[in-house]
Amino acid sequence: MRRGILFLIILAVLVIFAWQVVLKPKPAPKSTKKKTKADTTETKEVKKTKGRRVGKLKRQTAEERKAEKKRLRAERKRLREELRRRKREERLARKGIRKKGRGKSTRKGVSAYVLQAIIWFDVGPSYAMIDGRRYEVGDVVSGRRIVAINQDQIVIDYRGQQSVVRMGESLLPKSYLGTERRRRS
Repeated sequence: MRRGILFLIILAVLVIFAWQVVLKPKPAPKSTKKKTKADTTETKEVKKTKGRRVGKLKRQTAEERKAEKKRLRAERKRLREELRRRKREERLARKGIRKKGRGKSTRKGVSAYVLQAIIWFDVGPSYAMIDGRRYEVGDVVSGRRIVAINQDQIVIDYRGQQSVVRMGESLLPKSYLGTERRRRS
């Protein structure tokens, strides 16, 4: 009986030893990639130093970290806005819409809707260029309908009254443009 127990203990120790040797987790195989000089350093690996400053590194204060975060946030916001503006400009350019000035009044001292050119044909449609855009007979410009296009002038109709506009003149009346009147002293 003693021999049987001793035999079982030795057998158990041998099984555990064999188990450890045979089923031991094997280390990962080393890289088969050939190391180049760029992959290895000429010096030994640098040890990490806990709590010590190395070189001229300086610990940041809380205020510096806040200022850095604020600066980075502002930079990201600026880049986002710039990207949004560029996308909007591209979208408008694809649609053919020109960027117009905002918030500026075109009434005072500005000659708007100026007749710049007339493209006149004996036969076929004639065109008038007003502020860089092409208009035909029947088109409406600022509430004024083009009635006729002649060689050197166009005839416009506004609320039943017809008036003649020559080259270089505005379709709008001078009172509408806000010309200044001189006072006699």
